[in-house]
Amino acid sequence: MRSKLLGLVKRFIHRLGASPRGAKLLRLAAEEYAISEAGKATRAADPALRAALAPVVLRGPFAGLQYPEHGAVGSTYWPKLLGAYECELAPTIEALIAKSYSHVLDIGAAEGYYAVGLARRLPTARVIAFEGSPKGQRLLHAMAVKNGADDRIRIEGWCDLRALRNIAPTFPPGRTLLICDAESSEYDLLDPAAVPELARWDMLVELHRRSSIGDPRSWATRTFQSTHAVSFIDAEPRLPSAYPELRVLPSEHRAGVLLERTDPFGWVLLESRGAGNPPGYQAGS
Repeated sequence: MRSKLLGLVKRFIHRLGASPRGAKLLRLAAEEYAISEAGKATRAADPALRAALAPVVLRGPFAGLQYPEHGAVGSTYWPKLLGAYECELAPTIEALIAKSYSHVLDIGAAEGYYAVGLARRLPTARVIAFEGSPKGQRLLHAMAVKNGADDRIRIEGWCDLRALRNIAPTFPPGRTLLICDAESSEYDLLDPAAVPELARWDMLVELHRRSSIGDPRSWATRTFQSTHAVSFIDAEPRLPSAYPELRVLPSEHRAGVLLERTDPFGWVLLESRGAGNPPGYQAGS
C-alpha cells in the first residue's frame, strides 16, 4: 500500500512539473521546505553557537564588526558572524570600499551589518540607514555605538519614494553608494524618472521575486543600462567545511545554519557612467 501511494505521489509531482505553473508551484514548495528545515537546524544549533562564539564578525570585508548582542533582524545571524553571509559579494564590497565614497545610503539596514560595516571601512563617510523595524533601529543604534560610528550614522524609518526623493539631493553625485535590500520594494524606490539623482550613484541591489516584474535582471538592465554599467552576481552554495566553528554542531545541522536564500536572482551592481565620479574611476572597471 505504501509503495503504491509513493508511486501515485511521484506521478502527481511529475505531471505537475510538466506545466510552467506546476513547476513554479513545486519550486516554491521546495523553497519553503528548505527554509523550514534551515530554521529547525538553526534553532537546534543556537545554544552551542552562542556558547562557542563571541558576537564579532570573523571573516569577510566586515571582519571585526562587533554586535551588541547575539541576534539579527530580518535575516540569518550566524552566517554574518561566520563571514558566510552574502560572501559572494565580498570582492565587490572590497572594490566599492576602494572608491572611498563620502556618502552611503542603506535601504533595509536591519541591525546594521552593512551600514555600520561600511562606516568602519569608510571612516570619513556619512551614512543614512533606513530601517522600519523598531527592533532593527534599536540594534542598529547599539551596533553603531559599539563600533564607534554613531556620530556618522543617521537612522531613519521606512524608506518610501517620497523619503528617497527628499533625501536624494543631499547626496553628492559620484561620491555616493546606495545599498538596497528592500524585499521587492526596490522596483518602486529605484525609479530614475522619480529620483534622477540615481543616475550619478553607484548601487548594489539585492533582487527579489515580484510577479508583476517578471525577470528582475531584465528589469535592472532595462531600467539602468543607459546610465550605469550593469553586472549581476549569482548566489552560490555554502560549504560547511569552510567554517571550522561549525564543528561544535552535529553534521546534519551545519548546512541548514548557513542557508540564507532560496531565490535565484542574486544581486545587481550598478556603476554610474555619469560625470562627477571620483578621479580616475571608470564605470565597469
